[in-house]
Amino acid sequence: MTEMKSELVFVYGTLKSGHGNNRILKWGDAVLLGDYVTEYPYPMFVSGLPYLMERCGEGKHVIGEVWACDWHTVADMDRLEGHPSFYRRKAIVVRNINNERRNNAWVYFYQGNINCEKYVSEYKRLV
Repeated sequence: MTEMKSELVFVYGTLKSGHGNNRILKWGDAVLLGDYVTEYPYPMFVSGLPYLMERCGEGKHVIGEVWACDWHTVADMDRLEGHPSFYRRKAIVVRNINNERRNNAWVYFYQGNINCEKYVSEYKRLV
C-alpha cells in the first residue's frame, strides 16, 4: 500500500525545482502544487546557501514552491537539513501566488544567529 502524500512542504532554496537537492522530492514521488509565497514576511539571506530565519514580520515575503509528499520524504528532507539542530522544521502559512489560496506548510528555519541587513525574497540558482 502506498503512503498518501498529505504533508505540504514549502521549499525556498536548494529543494526547489531545478536545484540539486530537488532530487529528494522526485525520488519520493512528491507532487509539486505550485508557486507559493509566505503569508508574512521573514528574513532570508543568501551566503552560498539560502538561510530563512524564524523572525515573522521582519524581512520580505519569501517566494518558493509547495510540494505534497509522504512522511518518508519529509524524513529524508529532515536529514538533509539537519533538523532540528541546523535547520528546524516548523509550520507556517503560505498562499498560492495565482489564486490566494492559503495553506499551512512545513518550512525549514535556520537555527544560527546571523545578523544580515540585506534580505532577499527569492533564491535563484547561479548560472
